[in-house]
Amino acid sequence: MRTYTWHEYYENFYNWAQSTRIRNLSALTSLGLADEVGEIIIELQENITAANRLLKKAVEAKLAFCADDLMKFLYANDKALAAAAVYYSASILTVEDIETLYGEVDDEVIIKICAKQHLALPEEMRDENEEWESDENDEPLAENMDVPINNQKISGFSAFCLLYWGLQKALTDCLAVRKNITANAMATAPTARRTTVIATADSITATTTPTAVNSAAIKATAA
Repeated sequence: MRTYTWHEYYENFYNWAQSTRIRNLSALTSLGLADEVGEIIIELQENITAANRLLKKAVEAKLAFCADDLMKFLYANDKALAAAAVYYSASILTVEDIETLYGEVDDEVIIKICAKQHLALPEEMRDENEEWESDENDEPLAENMDVPINNQKISGFSAFCLLYWGLQKALTDCLAVRKNITANAMATAPTARRTTVIATADSITATTTPTAVNSAAIKATAA
């Protein structure tokens, strides 16, 4: 079976019928420049299986494609292969390219590329990140509970669990406060009563003593 270098394949590509182009993909012994490979992948998208075959070869070779080619891969080719192509193209992507690709490829890929290349996240992702950081600084709503608190929507059941947990905690706190108040009152009540009794006894003594003196004086006068 005849083989083709990339130069031979690329030079003859536009002279071949589509069936010949697809058949000769198996005979390729090498790949060329990323812009040429990207061009041929896009030309082969009429037969997406053939386009994916060449894209897979490009991903395995870790070719770096321009943002325009990547966008066309994302629109037509296998999503996983296209995302891999985006990731391996990180070294040549700019902040503007990332803005263009945002929304077409998974956010996780964008985050990894930006972290790897020290690029700023797209503006919308930065806003989401700031909201997430703000939430992390707040007191967690469900400490020690396996409840996902993030920018995803919480299911109805999870929301019910959070509400039930919050009400139960509030009730427990109120009962604890009431128990503490009752205990303090009981601890101080006996002392107050003793003080009252002693004060009352002193008052009686003070009242009784003058009465005894007055009785003695009356007796002395009578004598």
